[in-house]
Amino acid sequence: MSEEQKSVTKSDPSDVIFAKVYVPEFLKSAAARGHVPSSEDEVVEMLKIAAKLRKVSAEQVAEQPASVIKQASDNLSGMLGQAEVAPSYLQDTEVADAVAGLLV
Repeated sequence: MSEEQKSVTKSDPSDVIFAKVYVPEFLKSAAARGHVPSSEDEVVEMLKIAAKLRKVSAEQVAEQPASVIKQASDNLSGMLGQAEVAPSYLQDTEVADAVAGLLV
């Protein structure tokens, strides 16, 4: 068997998982959000965008681990033009106690 044939038959397990698990689930999730690629090139571009977004997200978390959630919440509020308002269920003391218990 030639070296080329060996490299074709030997697959990196992470490549197999990516191709057989991640990509189909990624495409199913994208389709559920209304993003259906029309070609393999679009699939590749969508995967590149997803990788870039993960990288940016990871870098932001590394820079500001405590404030990423707050920053996202503030940005969404600003985009929606809404003042900081806590939902009524968060004002319930029983719910607040349960949430506090989860954070311990």
